[in-house]
Amino acid sequence: MSEIRQRKKTKEELNKEAEENPPKTNEEAVKFFQEKMWDAMEEKVRKEAPKGTSEVEIRKMVDEQLGRVFEPKKKPLPGLTHETKAVKDALTKDPYNLHLIFELGQAYVEEGKEVEACNVLVRGWKRMSEFEKPEQRFVYLLNLCACSIAANKHKQALAVLLDIEEPSEGHEFMCEYSRMACKVYSNNGNMQKSLKAFSNAIGPCADLDDALPIWIDCMIELKKVGAFDAAKSALERLAKTEEQKKRITAAELIQTLRHGVNQERQADTVIPMPVKLALGVSVLLTIVYLLHLLESTNLATLKLGK
Repeated sequence: MSEIRQRKKTKEELNKEAEENPPKTNEEAVKFFQEKMWDAMEEKVRKEAPKGTSEVEIRKMVDEQLGRVFEPKKKPLPGLTHETKAVKDALTKDPYNLHLIFELGQAYVEEGKEVEACNVLVRGWKRMSEFEKPEQRFVYLLNLCACSIAANKHKQALAVLLDIEEPSEGHEFMCEYSRMACKVYSNNGNMQKSLKAFSNAIGPCADLDDALPIWIDCMIELKKVGAFDAAKSALERLAKTEEQKKRITAAELIQTLRHGVNQERQADTVIPMPVKLALGVSVLLTIVYLLHLLESTNLATLKLGK
């Protein structure tokens, strides 16, 4: 990201650049955004860095902060790792082995191949009684639930969720179960249950730092079902300072941009010209606002997941 550093531009120059050469894709929009954020982040890092910090260290700190915020989800690599292929070969020889089904599904998840994982894990869905430990059943079904969402099989995800034994209040798995339930119910159009699940997920959180990753993970689904504002209000009750409220807003803007990049990479689509122009204006406004937020917010604290 260091190579995109450039001199600062005035607001007028930013407006002119956006009008003359609007981003053609969401990915170009984020690159445009990154370029304008670089100088602002560098200036902030220089002010906060201990005296004597080298130029190399400063560039590294800026790269790490911006990279953590803007790096979109990468496409899975083609082919299989040696470890995954070994498990797949073993399952081919023993196709009904539930533990191998579980292991191969987990291996696909680790490689970012959720659709393939879904196709494997669904084979063992109705055989949970063969697992001796409740934890095994929970992790298996939760993975299948997440992979079903990734494969856009939302009805299946709901059916899988209903087969999961709901953890009792205070149980270590309660937060993860509620987070998944929020996404599943949102994707199936049940606003009331999605909000209840979100409330259960952030309920045990001691502060905003604990709750923010949950909010980021569920944000896009909550928007789909119309529960976004209510969920955001619940989150804002954990914000004790103005700086924390700004972190919530910054996380919302950045996650929306990142979601656009990931969607575009999956669909590999070209955006029509009217949308390009609207996108350029939207990104410009986002840049101006986030530059303002940057003055009092460390973007590395947003805890944005990939």
